[in-house]
Amino acid sequence: MALVIDRAVRPLVLHLPAWVTPNAISIVRGLAVIPVVLVHREHPFIAGFGILLPAMLLDLVDGPLARARGQASQIGAFLDATADKIFIHGVLWLACYPRIPLPAAVAMSYLDALLTVIRPMKRYLGSTAKANDFGKWKTVFQAVGIGFYLVRLPILETLGLPILIGALVMAALSFGGHARDLFRSNDF
Repeated sequence: MALVIDRAVRPLVLHLPAWVTPNAISIVRGLAVIPVVLVHREHPFIAGFGILLPAMLLDLVDGPLARARGQASQIGAFLDATADKIFIHGVLWLACYPRIPLPAAVAMSYLDALLTVIRPMKRYLGSTAKANDFGKWKTVFQAVGIGFYLVRLPILETLGLPILIGALVMAALSFGGHARDLFRSNDF
């Protein structure tokens, strides 16, 4: 999946000025939760389409930019994943809850916490800790589902829950893949 995204956004990243760094993009994405929380009550469309959508599109740029410039690093990968979680869960809990059902919100946060713990464990034990395709799709499903709740249109909220359930399935599959890799690489 990363290769497809890299090819798609390469023309864009090659034209970004040198002062736009992959880590700066990740930080901006994480901080974008602040304007979403500040404007979502009065301007849900601005929060959803003017802030959430561009912030999540930035997630398609930081990794390819790092690879194109030879700046890929473990700290950058950690920052990218952390920014995703800060933004997604910040919007989930501070702007969309309680419209998103509590069991779905808790399950999403719980599974992301497990993923946050298992990846450094894999790295510590010498296994690759890169996000798998299930984890990448989980983030897409989360962003779309939460975005549907954020704009507060009943038809979109109706679609939001099945999409968030899809995110939960992707999160469980991602965790399962990481756990399998962890146990295989260390002969547990």
